[in-house]
Amino acid sequence: MKDGTTYTETQRFDQWWLRMLFAALNLVFAYAVWLQVAEGRGLGDDPLSLDMLVLVWLSLGVFTVLFLRTRLITRVDASGVHVRFVPWQRQGRQVPWSQVQGCRVRQYRPLIDFGGWGMRSSMGGRMEGYTTSGDRALELDLGERRSLLIGTQRPEELAAVLRALGRG
Repeated sequence: MKDGTTYTETQRFDQWWLRMLFAALNLVFAYAVWLQVAEGRGLGDDPLSLDMLVLVWLSLGVFTVLFLRTRLITRVDASGVHVRFVPWQRQGRQVPWSQVQGCRVRQYRPLIDFGGWGMRSSMGGRMEGYTTSGDRALELDLGERRSLLIGTQRPEELAAVLRALGRG
């Protein structure tokens, strides 16, 4: 193995439609709060109390900020594979090469294999996934019919680094 060969990638959930969804949800709740405060009427037939509405809106705001700050950081080097979802994980997951029985960069089906993107586990828990978008990933065979899938937006570059490390 070459000790100086390293692959690092930082990904975000940057799909325009997700940002629009969060913006729309926050605007709806902002409008509902304004409607109750400024006009003294609620939104809908059975509106939430103002306290509950503000609590839900603030919670949505906090989740929106966390979502916008979320990053998937991947590093592949001579010691192994390191992956972390910031800010959701205090410490990332580290997989030394001694625990990896095989690896490859491959195409996967995010909705069918995991039900979407994010930190996921497949049915039966045999495969864990860390993804933000797309359909290409590094798959690590961890033995005992278990694997770890880490999304990538640069599959060719990752495959080249794996070959340079003698892993692909």
